[in-house]
Amino acid sequence: MIVDARGMSCPMPVVMAKKAVETAGGQEVVVLVDERSAAENIFRFAASAGMTAEISQAEGRIEVRLTGAANTELAEAETFCGVGADGAMRKGRALLVTSDRIGADEELGGVLMRAMLNALAENDILPDKIILMNAAVKMTVLGSDTADALKTLEDRGVDVMACGTCLKYYGLMDADRRGRVSNAYEILNALLESNVSPLI
Repeated sequence: MIVDARGMSCPMPVVMAKKAVETAGGQEVVVLVDERSAAENIFRFAASAGMTAEISQAEGRIEVRLTGAANTELAEAETFCGVGADGAMRKGRALLVTSDRIGADEELGGVLMRAMLNALAENDILPDKIILMNAAVKMTVLGSDTADALKTLEDRGVDVMACGTCLKYYGLMDADRRGRVSNAYEILNALLESNVSPLI
């Protein structure tokens, strides 16, 4: 059974997965979503239901494949919103970063920014998205002392978005980088749909 939950916000992807599992009679259920956080919520739902879940990404979509028989009592879908498969709480937030340092002092500001990103990479509370604009896009370049922290955040399911116009301005569009290239339209909508926490 295939369930298309793309474009849906939590708890709907989990609600749809739960209904499919209840009616599938033990057959495999594949849920299509377009956000990693939604896939992680479904993954946690499946684990609580005693099912096996596998997340894969192909052709611009994310699939969550659910197999095995589900428990008779399934938890409410809302229980799984805001928590990633790694156990980290997610608040439906976007973290907006517009500089590669915190404050006016260049040396101290760089130290503080590195410390903040390293701490965030290990934190139990994560944003859904990190939006990097202006000079903040410099932090995505491999070899910078912030790239590893961004890679860890990506591995934990955080969507790291770098402003394409900013990358072009700094001549970094062809550089090896962490994160993905985004645009003004996508960034604007991500900000409007999220609780935004500006880092700088």
